[in-house]
Amino acid sequence: MRMFIFLILFFSQFTWANTGTDKNIYRELKDFELDGWKQVETSSTIKLESACGVEAELYLVGNHRHNRLLMGITNGNQSPVIIRNSDIKFIFDGKKERFPGYQFGNLDHRVLEGWWSIQQVNFPKKKDFKDVKELEVIIPVYNEKDRSTCSLTARFLKHKEIKSESFSYSAIEFAIDVGGELGQSGNFKKLGDPSGYVGFEMNFFIRPEWGLGMVYASEHNFKNTPSSKIFNRFRRGDDYEARVTYLGFQYLRRFYLSDNFTIQYALGPGFQTIENSTDTYNGDIEGSSLALSQKLIFNWRYHQVYLPSRETLDLILGAGVIHHYTPGLKIAGVNLDGHRSNWIVRVGFQF
Repeated sequence: MRMFIFLILFFSQFTWANTGTDKNIYRELKDFELDGWKQVETSSTIKLESACGVEAELYLVGNHRHNRLLMGITNGNQSPVIIRNSDIKFIFDGKKERFPGYQFGNLDHRVLEGWWSIQQVNFPKKKDFKDVKELEVIIPVYNEKDRSTCSLTARFLKHKEIKSESFSYSAIEFAIDVGGELGQSGNFKKLGDPSGYVGFEMNFFIRPEWGLGMVYASEHNFKNTPSSKIFNRFRRGDDYEARVTYLGFQYLRRFYLSDNFTIQYALGPGFQTIENSTDTYNGDIEGSSLALSQKLIFNWRYHQVYLPSRETLDLILGAGVIHHYTPGLKIAGVNLDGHRSNWIVRVGFQF
């Protein structure tokens, strides 16, 4: 039962629930609450607030990557209300104002009359909590019937510094990319047409917006044009197939379109080899050189899994393009400098 409750809370950015009590669900939040913000009297971060015919239970929860406001909203009005999620305001120590951690999208949340809901709202940056003693939360509420707007306000006080709330962000991401050719230019076209692309990545995000990583990729190129006949053994009538492998490092920059959608750009140097992968000459290295890789990916976090360690596992799908530039590669005296691009789809996870 406990695991089921956690999955409800963390599988999506917003979760709706029917009329009823959410008391049992909130009892299970102890493991997620921010320890330094718990009240001495209740041993909890809970704040009970009411306004505009709406009652709210609010908690501060999080892990090493994210802090979130957990909201339980009960609508006691005779008409639906809309919670203006994108306009929720966080005020730190009475001077630093922030809004939720997403940039685009219609984030209004509609609660029917007599219903209640549970929502999670990301704070934009965990480091905003550093050295802060007071947090004020202002939640706009719009009544559909009389078109009035008012606000729920809650004030949280920090009672002690907790080192586990270190305000540092780190995440490890693993991804597999597969795809096909978009095009080639320059002398690299002499190598032939690639039949496919597969790549593996391991990335370490030091901050939500940027990180470092390693990438391994492989392409198969079939010699199917006269201009691609550049090996001596090909002239002897031996057909062959070339495998291009790439091993490199990359710098990653990530842009948040919403809590679940990101754009990720990667750029970095690497080392590239070209091998003959036919049965007769499998593993023969024909040439090698330095290369440059850049990649643009649209990622969708489609699922979150709760882990016993108080962390979450993010499951990711994505799609994008990758570009390689080879500045100085020669095989059998033939210059193969040039560009090549591939489309890719991605599956991965992050924790």
